[in-house]
Amino acid sequence: GIILDPDNAEIYMSLGDVYMAEDDLDNAIRSYCDAISIAPDDYRAFSKTGLALWEKDYLEEAIVAYHRAIELNPDYDIAQNNLGVIYLDGMGMSKEALSYFKGAIEINPNYTLAYFNAGRALQALGENEEAAKYYHMAMDLNKLTEDLDESDVKERLYGLFNT
Repeated sequence: GIILDPDNAEIYMSLGDVYMAEDDLDNAIRSYCDAISIAPDDYRAFSKTGLALWEKDYLEEAIVAYHRAIELNPDYDIAQNNLGVIYLDGMGMSKEALSYFKGAIEINPNYTLAYFNAGRALQALGENEEAAKYYHMAMDLNKLTEDLDESDVKERLYGLFNT
């Protein structure tokens, strides 16, 4: 496809997806960056690049990519959630992470994973009662979406008050 249509960013993103599936992060990043060079305003390309960079443990670069994706499309809930995950798990910045999880929830009130992640951030901040509300919401939504392993959510929820 690239030979026939070298200016098609979608082909480069699809190639990057194949590399991601094969856990070939270097080539995935390269393909996503090629897509960005063709379509510099495509928020999806920046988001995919952010994910590959995060998987490669390039935290600062992943943050930049996700910020650009959000700048291009502030309503992209996945980028909001994923940026929150980087701040929470990669940088240990729970308060910053929480703002992105809440942003993802505001955009998509049915985003099960964002509720779960907001609960994790609140738990890290020591706000256990508020965390419990988000975990409960994640469990309720998960009955429909089946995005999470319910035992993980229950374990975190019960762990809030068993100290």
